[in-house]
Amino acid sequence: MKPSKKPILMILCMLLFSAVLGIWIHTSGFAVLQNGGPAYLQNSQNKYDLMHQTDANAYTMEIDLTDLESNIGKRLWEDGEQYMEIALIDGNEQKYGGYRIFFRSHGIYDLSGGRLNSGIKHIRLGENSNTSELTAKLITTYNGVSYESNRQGQTGLNWHDGDMFGFYLFPDEAYDDGIPLENAGKVTITLYNLTEHTWTRK
Repeated sequence: MKPSKKPILMILCMLLFSAVLGIWIHTSGFAVLQNGGPAYLQNSQNKYDLMHQTDANAYTMEIDLTDLESNIGKRLWEDGEQYMEIALIDGNEQKYGGYRIFFRSHGIYDLSGGRLNSGIKHIRLGENSNTSELTAKLITTYNGVSYESNRQGQTGLNWHDGDMFGFYLFPDEAYDDGIPLENAGKVTITLYNLTEHTWTRK
């Protein structure tokens, strides 16, 4: 009886499948995803150029401080590919800053490069060396009075598609003027001076 050729064919098919899978991983955005998304693009200075541009738009929406959880996930803006949403909103005692709001930026990327519109400007200092600056500004309007919100904090490119940054909705003097720390009702926020990042392959 002649030995079966099926085991050899199966091995060849498996090798061919592995080769095709490897090519797909290399040519698709999956490889970038596995290496950290925009953080990979930002750190690969020998492979990708970076350009910054200030977003001239201002983005306005109404939020409800009586029902804080209802605001989470609301999108401040989107363009069909990128978007920015409210990731967290909470309230503290005045001595801890009162109401806080945090935004999550979601960008797009693949092996050809990527784009991210964020309140944070991610800056290259040198090979594998970066810094960042919170460029965004927030105005909160309550009962017809507008307040410039103080910056609370920011992250690096910690997520596979973006970052996060936050503000204290009101300055301390606003609470002295009578804004309640609970059930403050609806307010209008306007976010502006975002930074657009564009990474392109060299």
